[in-house]
Amino acid sequence: MGRGHRLHGRHAELAAVLTAARTRTGRLVVVRGAPGTGRTALLTAAGHALRDTGMPVTAITDPTELSRLRPRRTALLIDDADAVPIQDLLACRRNGCLVIATCRDISTSELSAAADHTLDLGPLPDEDVLTLLKDVGPLDQPVIDALRTALGPLFGNPGTVLATVEHLRDRLITVAERLCLRELHIALPPHHWLCTRDDPLLTAVAILGELRIDDLPMLAAALSEPVADCGRRIDALVEADVLTVDTTGKLRCVCPALAAALADDAGPHHAQRLHHALAVQLMRRNGDPTTIADHLTASGLSTPTARLLRLADRAHTQQPHRAAHWYAAALRDLPRDRQEHANVLRSLLKLLVQNGQYDLLSSVLADQATMPSADPAVRDDLEAAAMLTAFHTGHPVKVAHEPRTGGPLDLYAWWTGEHRTHIPDPTATPDDALLTTAELRLIHCALSVDHAGCAREVGAIRNPAARQRLEDLMEAGAAGDPTAVFEIVLGAGYRAPTDGPLALGRTVIRGYAAANWSDALPAARRLELTGTPDSPIHQMSRIYAAAIHVSRGEYATASTWLATVSHDPRFAAGRATVECTLLHRAGDSLGAVHLAWRTYRRVRRAGTLAGVERLLLIALQIALRSGDREMATALHEEIEQLYVRAPWRCARQVVLLGRGLIHRDPAAAAEGATVCRIRAHRPDLLWACRILAQFCDQPGPLIDQINTLAADPTGTFLLPTQLTAMMRRFGVPEPPPEGFTTTELRMIDLIRTGHTNRQIAALLHLSVNTIENHLTQLFARTGYSSRVELAAASSDGRLTGGVT
Repeated sequence: MGRGHRLHGRHAELAAVLTAARTRTGRLVVVRGAPGTGRTALLTAAGHALRDTGMPVTAITDPTELSRLRPRRTALLIDDADAVPIQDLLACRRNGCLVIATCRDISTSELSAAADHTLDLGPLPDEDVLTLLKDVGPLDQPVIDALRTALGPLFGNPGTVLATVEHLRDRLITVAERLCLRELHIALPPHHWLCTRDDPLLTAVAILGELRIDDLPMLAAALSEPVADCGRRIDALVEADVLTVDTTGKLRCVCPALAAALADDAGPHHAQRLHHALAVQLMRRNGDPTTIADHLTASGLSTPTARLLRLADRAHTQQPHRAAHWYAAALRDLPRDRQEHANVLRSLLKLLVQNGQYDLLSSVLADQATMPSADPAVRDDLEAAAMLTAFHTGHPVKVAHEPRTGGPLDLYAWWTGEHRTHIPDPTATPDDALLTTAELRLIHCALSVDHAGCAREVGAIRNPAARQRLEDLMEAGAAGDPTAVFEIVLGAGYRAPTDGPLALGRTVIRGYAAANWSDALPAARRLELTGTPDSPIHQMSRIYAAAIHVSRGEYATASTWLATVSHDPRFAAGRATVECTLLHRAGDSLGAVHLAWRTYRRVRRAGTLAGVERLLLIALQIALRSGDREMATALHEEIEQLYVRAPWRCARQVVLLGRGLIHRDPAAAAEGATVCRIRAHRPDLLWACRILAQFCDQPGPLIDQINTLAADPTGTFLLPTQLTAMMRRFGVPEPPPEGFTTTELRMIDLIRTGHTNRQIAALLHLSVNTIENHLTQLFARTGYSSRVELAAASSDGRLTGGVT
């Protein structure tokens, strides 16, 4: 666990040491464990505990001191006792000393055989590791998850965990009071004991990721080493738990972080040479053609183009990701003046977009940016691919030729705010283009929240299913989710990537709609470190993060997020919606209504009406609560006019809820709540329930909507006090608190009533450390960082499962 750190876990082992100290005769207690398991920390804690009992304690740093000790009742602490002569330890025991010695788990059996008690330190339990990490700092949950994945079984090794986090220290960046990583690539530090083995065989396994034992002779030949020697070294590495072997005979590094460290240290050129050597060996042995193709592709060297293209054509349907790599490798060696190059390039661009492989697409586009193509179809596809890559990576992508005005790259420049307007180029594109002119127009209409344009253009694109998803398309554009727009417009020709700014923004947007705060907020924080920081997806993510914190009652944090949002008219309505709520909660209802009205007039002049319906409804609600009927009527008239101009689903929801408020019409409000439920937008449904509860004399419609909220299968929706009160009032059973154990619920109750951890431990008949571990898990799961926040959230009904 590292010297100087307080003890985390190991309480049973510490209790065993203290039990041995109660005897009147000498004892030899041996603590065994692998490096980093916490032997020194346990020894130090035992010394403190024994001193507290009044027992003399001496830490032995020089083994020669043992022969000079006089017989007396004392505890001797000996760290790393592997090299201490066993007879000296036994002599001290005969003299009545309690000898506590630590040693490696691979030490000789002589010391263990002589011991009265032998304690083996296994992996630290998960809850103790989380407590350890909490002491390090407020690590964001994705960082903890990445550590757990990268370290595998070593996540239970506290020394490794601490050393790895320290190795990441320069990469950890504070975002919204959490320590976040820009890239979740985690490797063991170079000084880690597993990284000190200079063995080309181990490095080769790390680079390859895995190795079948049957392929060891081929690898030995590639490394120019004897097979028998390689076999002995593999056995030794498996015996030392550096490599693992599964039931199918595949060898891997003990954890991904070790493989990453060794591969990083070797460098890309070493990896390319290894792949080339393996390809040569496979070809000499008439090996599997697809495996040869994989190694040739990874070698970065010239490849047999015809062979790769044949294999890629065969794998195109069943193994599209693999085929894309083969096409890309073959493309490097095809002469650019041949039609075959143009055909392969266009096929590859479409396949990469279809697969969502934007890293490889970036590489292909960079290669093509060195020489312009004369083929118009190729130029169109390159521009479309460059636009999609720029969207997904967050960085502009250049093409070798002059992009056409009103084309895909102009659309991207408009989306980022570089161009104030975008007028689509009407020039027709081939039917087999990566992105047709009609599809580009529809994407622009969706992202600019032009509902009439969406309805006009949707019938002209190649994906007929988009017509049935017109409302979803409009909502995706209004929510600021380009990936959903691309999915609906391009259909099977597009796949969203799993990482990058758009993927993170999508997690924020969908997490907000599903009230899944535990996914949305970490994604918003990580997005701050990804792509271009002032892009629309970043701005929208900040608005959603602020809205989430408002829902959790964390107004200061919401204000901090809101302060980072651009004042561009495109984001003004969303920003003002959250800001109005904050002003109202602070007691400035008049200021909130006036802000909404000023913002509405501003964005109406700018022609950017995304989100204005929700803003006006918030203002209408506040005006009615403040008794300003005149302003409420004016706001309602504007909501009605917006619906006349664009009668789409979200506008219908708002106009129905507005009618319910202004006319105290439960039927209209209930219909508006039904639209929320159809949209599967949980925060809006909760909003609708609150509106309906204000004037609902007959509980039937409200009960239907409350049951939808209460039936959340994930148990993660945050039910406020008002809603749980409504549930009790109308006799709706509250959802079971699936997220909490009985012990945790009792703990939360006792924290609210002011009990200390020690008092809670006594009442629940648990140790203080167990209570602390439960608290650590509660903090990690709820996102709160203190007992005060947890108690406040519970009192306000903001905890999972409606705990109140």
